[in-house]
Amino acid sequence: MPGAAFDGSKTKDSTATDITYQIWNPWKYPYPCGTPEFPATCYNGGYDNYNGTSIVRGTIQASATSVYINGKAAALMNDRVREEETPQGLPGGAVNIRNADGGFGQVTSGNNVQVYCEGKLLAVIGSTARTHANGSTNIADGSTNVIIG
Repeated sequence: MPGAAFDGSKTKDSTATDITYQIWNPWKYPYPCGTPEFPATCYNGGYDNYNGTSIVRGTIQASATSVYINGKAAALMNDRVREEETPQGLPGGAVNIRNADGGFGQVTSGNNVQVYCEGKLLAVIGSTARTHANGSTNIADGSTNVIIG
């Protein structure tokens, strides 16, 4: 039987592939240069675009206003999840990194025994959450002494 989730409960780390970044390529745009007797190729550099991954870590922002679990607002289905991203494995020289700021996900499932709080399913450890990058994760922690089921 899972424990109830509350304000500040964490989600399991998940991976997102929404990071974009650029690396300078000094040979990106070749053009002919030199003379007819001594032809050569010169280069104008430019940026190459890449996609990368990040680790997404979430914290439940519970919405219950009248039910508290261990002194914290109860987490409910559809509550927001504040997410932070940590880019992984970006090479040296990566610039113009985008989509690494995190965002907001949402708790998308409650409990499977139909326990409601303020008209919504109560979220529990193991409930599913959708990440801001359209991935999926689960609530990782919550109460150890308020058990649902």
